[in-house]
Amino acid sequence: MFRNILLPVNLTEGPHSPRALEAALEYARRDGAHLYVLEVLPDYGLPVVASFFPPEARAAAVRETEQQLADFVRRHVPEGVAVTAVVREGRPYEQILEEAGRHRIDLIVIPSRHMGTMEGFLLGSTAEKVVRHARCSVLVVRD
Repeated sequence: MFRNILLPVNLTEGPHSPRALEAALEYARRDGAHLYVLEVLPDYGLPVVASFFPPEARAAAVRETEQQLADFVRRHVPEGVAVTAVVREGRPYEQILEEAGRHRIDLIVIPSRHMGTMEGFLLGSTAEKVVRHARCSVLVVRD
């Protein structure tokens, strides 16, 4: 049923969402789907942000994140599941939606946490924006 699955993760905020990973892997194995694991970094290229960092800091942050994501994939994605690790920069929901279009994603598996506000209580701001604007199925997994 699903051919390409996108799992956004946020390794910088601590432990990943084991339930979202579990769900993404379950669908990937069941359907023989390709799993894309996405980490989104803040947009260091914005003039306001870039002024606080030396030019080499952006490249170093991307390299370090790529290594962390590759380690995450090696530890958590079993052999036999086709997987691609992707690091992008920008607003998380925008990058998630762009990746979904870029890889013809037909299922986004996204974790959601209680954020403390009414909007956050209902879904979480990134998950809410992805659900609202995605052109594919979205599975929101609460921890």
